[in-house]
Amino acid sequence: MDILNFISWIRGSKLVSSVDASKTLIPLGVKNNRRDDDYVPVTMTVQDLASSLGGDRLVAGTREVVLTDNGGDAELTFNPGTAVIQTSSPGDDLYIRTLGGDDIILESGDDIRLQGDQGLYDDEAEGGDINIYAGNGSDGDLANAGPGGDIRLEAGDGGISNSGSGSYGGVITIQGGYTTEAGIPGGDISIVTGSSVSGIAGDFTIEGSYQWIYNTNNASIVHPTINLINLINPTFIQGARAMINDSSVPAAGNFGTIAVAGGTYIVPVFSDGTNWLIG
Repeated sequence: MDILNFISWIRGSKLVSSVDASKTLIPLGVKNNRRDDDYVPVTMTVQDLASSLGGDRLVAGTREVVLTDNGGDAELTFNPGTAVIQTSSPGDDLYIRTLGGDDIILESGDDIRLQGDQGLYDDEAEGGDINIYAGNGSDGDLANAGPGGDIRLEAGDGGISNSGSGSYGGVITIQGGYTTEAGIPGGDISIVTGSSVSGIAGDFTIEGSYQWIYNTNNASIVHPTINLINLINPTFIQGARAMINDSSVPAAGNFGTIAVAGGTYIVPVFSDGTNWLIG
């Protein structure tokens, strides 16, 4: 059956309402191994065509591949193994975006890692940057402008066990890069508050347990006042500072003396690497 007869048979036949993969034929043109500019008309069952493709691969080429959700969910599912979504040539950007303010959620049963590419070998090329930008607030002619989007890094909560012990919460670590060359410092960590047209900078606040707070707005450090016994071992690090609320003597006239609990005086203390001293 050649292609013309096959098409004529389709046009003269009744409407096919269902497809039997093992019987339904598809008209195809295969490359003529004798001529580079010629194709040979053939037919093949849907089942045989699927099995001859060699794998599950969707190639867009110069056209778009669109997954339309039609108001529901659009799913792209991969079989077990590594799934790679990449551009076909250097310099091409890859965008993953939603419309109308919808969320993008990356969720994994294991780790999620954002990693810039390594610079080209022998090219003195910088490694790829990772930039996380919150969106700008909405502009307006009549309505008020909207605020800028927030960026939040939050580690996971520790798990709860009904029969065993609970576990601890996740850790957030921000670390500059390591430098292999002698005499050159490691990578910096910079935290810069936002500025405004009025020259008023935003607050930079670090807050920990016991409501320990450092705030740049008024250049103040708020230490919790705690019992001397609750401080860390003074040998932990020289220069550590704290505020205790049970000193046996006041701060005035006792700078540099070893702090002793048992009173009600609130005094600053620091570690000399051996003891907690008043001051």
